[in-house]
Amino acid sequence: MEERQEEIDLFEILKALWEDRKFIGFIVAGITSLATAVSFLLPKAYTSESLITPVAEESGGGGISLPNLPIPIDRGGRHRNIKAVLESDYLMEKVVKDL
Repeated sequence: MEERQEEIDLFEILKALWEDRKFIGFIVAGITSLATAVSFLLPKAYTSESLITPVAEESGGGGISLPNLPIPIDRGGRHRNIKAVLESDYLMEKVVKDL
């Protein structure tokens, strides 16, 4: 028994595609136009999530330090010290300089 191998002629496929190029072009243009119209007509929906967590205090450290900004912490006025440093002109100049 002889096995017959079928060959695929690429030139015939390319010829068929070339003959139907206008039809293929209309299909591609139509789908592209439809997708563009849908993307502009749908309502915009943007979402964002964030999680802010406090920094855990290390045992024995006794303070938080930003680069070259030691912040002493006493148990009673901790938030006042941090607020004072964050509102300071020194920190503002450092941030602006680094930008």
